[in-house]
Amino acid sequence: MRENKGITLVALVVTIIVLIILAGVSINMIVGDNGIITKAKETIEIQKIAELTEKLELEKAPVAIENKGEVTITDYLEHLKEQGIITEEDIEEINELQYYITLSEKYVFLVEEIDNRDVKITYIGEPGEVPPRITNLVLESTSNGITVKVEGLRLENGEYTYFIKSEKEEEYTESVATNTTGSYTYS
Repeated sequence: MRENKGITLVALVVTIIVLIILAGVSINMIVGDNGIITKAKETIEIQKIAELTEKLELEKAPVAIENKGEVTITDYLEHLKEQGIITEEDIEEINELQYYITLSEKYVFLVEEIDNRDVKITYIGEPGEVPPRITNLVLESTSNGITVKVEGLRLENGEYTYFIKSEKEEEYTESVATNTTGSYTYS
């Protein structure tokens, strides 16, 4: 008696199809949008932000020791510059108590002095994620009109919308003008 041992062509095709499906699922789990590599990159970014935040928090201690427990924003920023952590180009003043500082040319933090003479540090995002803001607002009035001139940062392709309300109105109503120049005269 003779026995044929081996696999049939159907069994071979089914085996290959199962292996292809498993390979596809494995590759997607590794490199897909929700895959291991993507999650690892996100975790690295979160770790870097936490590391920089901690570094900024730790740098408050020498300032507090030198100033009897108080950390003012000006002393803190001067200390960061002395330590070589930031340069003058890394600092953007919002007002006298709030500043944006950029670390590693990629991470922007809001540093603000709070009531108890301490500094609060908040991660904002990357430079492209920092919101635009008005840096200069000039109002000029004449006998027959008011001119508004606005300057700002990060206003590329920005659009200005102007609203007017009387003293008696509680809310601004519809806009009176929109432009990209930052200057408007209401007559």
